[in-house]
Amino acid sequence: MPGLILHPVFSACFGFRRGLSVEKQMLNHPFPGVFLKIIFNFISRSYLLFLAGFIGVLFLAAVNGIQMLFPTNINWLMHGDIGTHFMGWHFFRDEPWRFPIGKFLNYGWPAGSSIAFTDSIPVFAILFKLVSGLLPETFQYIGIWLYVCFFLQGVFSILLVRTMADDFLTRLISAAFFITSPILLIRTGHPALCSHWIIIAALWLYFRKEPYSLKSLRNWTMLAAISATIHPYITAMTIGLAAAFYLRVWLVDKKISLKMLVMNFSVILCSVFILWWIIGYFEFGQIRNYGAEGYGDWSMNLAAPINPEVGIDIWPVSWSSIIKGIGFVSWTQCDGFAYLGIGVIILFIIALCVLAISPPDLKSLVFFLPLGLICLCFVVFAASNKITFGKLILFEFPLPQKLYNIFSIFHSSGRFFWPVYYTIFFIVLKSVIKKFNKNTAITVLAACLFFQISDSMAQYRYIHQTIKSINWENPLKNEFWGALHGKYKHLVLVPPDHNKWQYLAFAYVAASQGMTVNSSYTARHDVVMDTLYTKKLLDEISKGKLSSDSVYVIDDEHINLINGFDSILIRKIDGFSVATLKN
Repeated sequence: MPGLILHPVFSACFGFRRGLSVEKQMLNHPFPGVFLKIIFNFISRSYLLFLAGFIGVLFLAAVNGIQMLFPTNINWLMHGDIGTHFMGWHFFRDEPWRFPIGKFLNYGWPAGSSIAFTDSIPVFAILFKLVSGLLPETFQYIGIWLYVCFFLQGVFSILLVRTMADDFLTRLISAAFFITSPILLIRTGHPALCSHWIIIAALWLYFRKEPYSLKSLRNWTMLAAISATIHPYITAMTIGLAAAFYLRVWLVDKKISLKMLVMNFSVILCSVFILWWIIGYFEFGQIRNYGAEGYGDWSMNLAAPINPEVGIDIWPVSWSSIIKGIGFVSWTQCDGFAYLGIGVIILFIIALCVLAISPPDLKSLVFFLPLGLICLCFVVFAASNKITFGKLILFEFPLPQKLYNIFSIFHSSGRFFWPVYYTIFFIVLKSVIKKFNKNTAITVLAACLFFQISDSMAQYRYIHQTIKSINWENPLKNEFWGALHGKYKHLVLVPPDHNKWQYLAFAYVAASQGMTVNSSYTARHDVVMDTLYTKKLLDEISKGKLSSDSVYVIDDEHINLINGFDSILIRKIDGFSVATLKN
């Protein structure tokens, strides 16, 4: 049939003869043949990658829904951490280009910040800003990013399992464990941290069966550079896995010298720091501004791999209906959530039995050793200086203040278990695949995947219903808020503490009206500058020194500071005290 349709066209163009199939003549023809062979080879090699990526997309759509894909839908974003991810972009898109290119001033005026510290996924923020004029007035790409992450989770999972499995079905089932991993799905509330595909890509680069070459340096540099444009935690994990690879190539494979290792690793680090500089991660002048309180609190509980509790009080549903929760020392350990899932736990037990009966050879152990050492470092840092199991503090040791400050740059240390988590996935899957025949391995993997998903169904339903029920209603309904453009330049919250306000609503109004807002929620900020600004603002308010180009929203505790000034007009609008200078 294809021959009958295509033959008249290609015979006229390329002189194909009747009697031979068009497909055969096309592949043998000097012009289209080479081109079509490339296409056919690509499809034959890559269709499984796209299939796994598509499964990742379907999984996210089934659990979280597709409403987040609509670029003009921001209702599901206007709360919590994810709200400031959107708000950083919403202000950044209309700001003039500066250097660093991620810098903005209008959100958190006058200090401003950078999209790096609003976790607005800098790579997407910068790309979409280039075409901002073509986009709707209200536009979000966070939903698109989440779907991209789940697609790439499937793609790189297939690439990783290719290193240990040969047949189609084994690869697809194995990849499904990575696609449905609990630690990925739970991170959809923090989209930049859904970039687990980078961790899996790094593991693939470690385990792939290719000799070391300059291509390896290119691959690791590209992966680290991409991670640098997404989130620093993911970058730190990528660099750690790159260190494992280069230690292996140096000590085990003996393909490079120590000097070459240092040179290669320096290239990777330089690419990261240059990109961080360009994006705006080094916007602060003082190292103290990069730290945050909490190292030792936002840690990983050692029971996390077998504990299905999410750890957040407002998250009542356990990840398992079979395994009982063990509890946490503190709710802050929710950031170290690392439940493997009942299917992977079963595979882990099977793998232990298999490895006990038939231990791996010395060559395999030595090959894995550098990664094992780096994983041990990840576990130690994730567990922090406060070692816990369930509700028990096993022991705690103090850290020197300078070391504590450095570690607090990555104070949510529990996240650093993620590379170890996916390494566990890889090891247990490989143990089953290599120690059983194909049919037995497929049966075991399929059964465990069934248990893994079935035991998570209550969690899937809870997430789906929670997202579906989100319906943000802007509390600022008065027409006053829509008529600020051209009259005022600044929206000033008094005090500028985002915890005291529905600050996202005020920020959204300010951005929509082309104004600044003096409150923001960022991962890092200049504490000294913020304190001085607040003190100066309250001092000016108390003296009645309001600016004619500003609208002030003042809380009840401070409204008495401006009572009695004849030059100031105070109104109640949507329940908020709004002050401006009288005309």
